Amino acid sequence: MGDVEADKLYSTMTITAMGVGTSETKAYIAAIKNIKPRNAEITAFMEESKQKIVDYYETNSEEIIAEAKKLAGMQNYEEALTLLSSVPNVCSKCYKECSELAPSIYYDWINADGAYCLQQAQTIWAEQPNKQGAEKAMEYLSKINFAATCIPDAQKLTEQIKEKMLIEDKREWEFKMQQYKDNIEREKRQWEQYVQEYQDRHERMMAQDAQRAANQRLIIKACRDIAVERAKHQPRVINYNRILVW
Repeated sequence: MGDVEADKLYSTMTITAMGVGTSETKAYIAAIKNIKPRNAEITAFMEESKQKIVDYYETNSEEIIAEAKKLAGMQNYEEALTLLSSVPNVCSKCYKECSELAPSIYYDWINADGAYCLQQAQTIWAEQPNKQGAEKAMEYLSKINFAATCIPDAQKLTEQIKEKMLIEDKREWEFKMQQYKDNIEREKRQWEQYVQEYQDRHERMMAQDAQRAANQRLIIKACRDIAVERAKHQPRVINYNRILVW
């Protein structure tokens, strides 16, 4: 079992199977069909592999976080977020740390991307303050995320373009403006959904931690009660010492 994208191998096992077919491919297929997925060895292998995956991420949590920060520092935001999102949620410690780091990197990403798109739009509009330039500039402006810090400047440039374009072709430009606004609203809803999902996920993790702690306390108490009860039913041992004097 391994991770192809990360090029990591966690565990391996060998299975002997036989298959008959009119071609090598069909023979392989027949052999694979003869493998029983509920085989005890396969089940044990899967459980062992899962534990090795969890151990890997928990052990390398600091390295994963450091690598994500390094990638973000090099402005490889998508790669950094992909790395953070690759951690399974069963790896509670590492998953929690990655979930806490991901939003800040995401903000950096949309801010950097937004600044680039705004700069491109400003350059195009300065060189081509006409219909063609407006269309090209709006293509970049429409890519700016609603949560980016440069959105006020983007909206200001949009208004400047709008004022000029309304004079040239009011009806057509208003249609494009509506598309732009719809895109902003859609991104806003998506962003709010993302924030809500993150908050819900965080609350679930906190609740799970609390439940695990409560379960552990109950188990400890149950063990103590069993020990006390067992001690009550142990036979009483009395030792007699007889001293004979001659």
